[in-house]
Amino acid sequence: MASPNFKRYNISTTLDANITEEFKVGASISYNYSIDKTKGLTNLSQGNFRPDLAPYNNNGTYTTYLWDYGEIYTLLGEGMQNRDKTITKNMLVSLYGEIDILDGLKFKSQINIGLTDTKENQFLTSKHSTVVLYQLYGIPGAQLNILTNNSWSTSFANTLSFNKTFAQSHTIDAVLGVSWDRNRYDAEAQHYRGFPDDDIMVNINSAQYVDDPESESLEQGLNSIFGRINYNYKDKYLATFTARRDGSTKFGPNSRYGFFPSGALAWNLHNESFFKGHDKLNQLKLRASWGLTGSDNLPSFTYLTYYQSLGNGYSSYDGQNGLVVSNIPNSEIRWEETEQLDLGLEFGLFNSRFNGEIAYYSKYTSGMILFVPITFETGSTNWNQNVAEVSNQGWEFTIGGDIIRNDNFTWHSSLNITTVNNKVEHLYNGSLDTTYGETGVVEGEPLGSILGYDVIKIAQTQDEIDDLNSMAPEGTYQSTLTQPGDYIFKDSNGDGTIDANDRVPLGDINPDFFGGWNNTFTYKNWDLSMNWNFSQGQDRNYADIYRLYKINFTYNVTPLVYDTWTPEDTNAPYARLNSPTHGSVSSSSNATSRSVVDASYIKLRSMSIGYRFPESLFKGTGVTNAKLSLIGNNLFTITNYLGLDPENVDGKGFGGRTIYNRNDYGREYPSVRSFSLALNVSL
Repeated sequence: MASPNFKRYNISTTLDANITEEFKVGASISYNYSIDKTKGLTNLSQGNFRPDLAPYNNNGTYTTYLWDYGEIYTLLGEGMQNRDKTITKNMLVSLYGEIDILDGLKFKSQINIGLTDTKENQFLTSKHSTVVLYQLYGIPGAQLNILTNNSWSTSFANTLSFNKTFAQSHTIDAVLGVSWDRNRYDAEAQHYRGFPDDDIMVNINSAQYVDDPESESLEQGLNSIFGRINYNYKDKYLATFTARRDGSTKFGPNSRYGFFPSGALAWNLHNESFFKGHDKLNQLKLRASWGLTGSDNLPSFTYLTYYQSLGNGYSSYDGQNGLVVSNIPNSEIRWEETEQLDLGLEFGLFNSRFNGEIAYYSKYTSGMILFVPITFETGSTNWNQNVAEVSNQGWEFTIGGDIIRNDNFTWHSSLNITTVNNKVEHLYNGSLDTTYGETGVVEGEPLGSILGYDVIKIAQTQDEIDDLNSMAPEGTYQSTLTQPGDYIFKDSNGDGTIDANDRVPLGDINPDFFGGWNNTFTYKNWDLSMNWNFSQGQDRNYADIYRLYKINFTYNVTPLVYDTWTPEDTNAPYARLNSPTHGSVSSSSNATSRSVVDASYIKLRSMSIGYRFPESLFKGTGVTNAKLSLIGNNLFTITNYLGLDPENVDGKGFGGRTIYNRNDYGREYPSVRSFSLALNVSL
């Protein structure tokens, strides 16, 4: 990106002190200050520039061209008309005190305080395309947007812990505690415009107009009581039981509290007397666990009605500014609960030279919370609701060990693979089907299914289209099928007409399996490590395919235009340019079986090579260890994905729910490839 400028300064310190033999205290504080200066080149949506124009004129000025609404710059010049500066300050303070009450019994009290202050100034010059467009509507001059965010969080926890071994065989480790968590977020925004120039007189006092200011505040809290007890008998039989009761401000009085217990058992067979003498199999452990967890993944107080006063007289009546209802409350919303069962086998071979694990997991989520559409007659468009029950099942495999191990050279390798089987078991209201199209929540399908139209073929002749229309009950088989080169969609429900009811699951954003492969090589003072990641079977709805719905050749376009149907190329994989069967760019119901593509990949996530200097070089200097390392991240990707990065997704929904991670609009930069050189010195 052009002209990024980011600086960050950090300072931290930690202090622990024993006041008496029974009482100690501690404190830590960290502070960072950052300045981020950027231009208007934030993502690849700016790739829609005029490909036939150079960024500079012959005299060194930025190139311009005549737009629909006036003269504007090409990509680079346009980006330079946006001057953005963000200053962020973060502070985290932690204080604790711990006292030994009796042998093995301790009480600890700890408070954590976090403060964040962010101020962003965004200036758009009078030549920015947005300002040029606004001038047509009587909104003159450059624009200055000032955004201020302040937040704080506190966590106060008190725990009583007990740890003691009885008769040299029975060990009990127990904790009982209570905690209070609070956080608040305040945001303000002011908008100014009409400045005398773009460079000097750009302070707020120089603005000719002040637009409506904005502000919001969010506050939430969580109160918890929790306990845990661990039991260990001669490191043979292990047991853990936990329980917690959480109360959240995000739920109404009838659903505010949730109780979440869990338990785990393990058996170390290798410590049994009958297991002695197994030299090749030196470790064998069986384990099982069950637990219930809760999620309050939604804003606070959504069970209450929100009121607000609107600017520009939008909430005025009879000359008086009033209040309007800004949401639909859901007084019945409750905790999202996930029940999970885990069964596992761990083993070690050849004196633990090789280790492995085989595990099965089963998760069942009830009351899954989503921000879902609601009928327009309510006066709103969405609300928070418990909508579904979802199951997740799969296996986890891990194997690792020293492939080669001698005095000068070792090769340690470990491989892990996790399988995923995800399914929406039950929808409480039977369907989440809306006018928004693909919902990602379909009963009997994986959570995050991509819904759309299944393409049978591309129509080659008008007679083929006429035959389909003649057999349709109302004379039209498919309203978007207008001429040769359009997709013919499958009539999935068999009623003779293509409509929203013919959408079917075309893909799944969840992988069939994923994992990693890590390798470390050492030779004398040298070491080399590699971290590979892979994911297989996930799908994406790729925007550059369904955007063939509308192509403007005054902008840079995707090379996929060469793969569209023409009378001369009737075997092309995609429908003709500007065919309505590609889908609408303004709707999420644009997926077809041609736009849903495989996003599997293998990535070399990181690689490092290091050299540890001989200790003899630092005799008498106080240096005990020194190592020089070269580290690279995101070095390369092996994939057949059509986009820039198979991990790129857009439109993350409420709470970062993965069901929204189905579209790749091609706007995000791929994972950054970076290299760093580090020198670590120990004294």
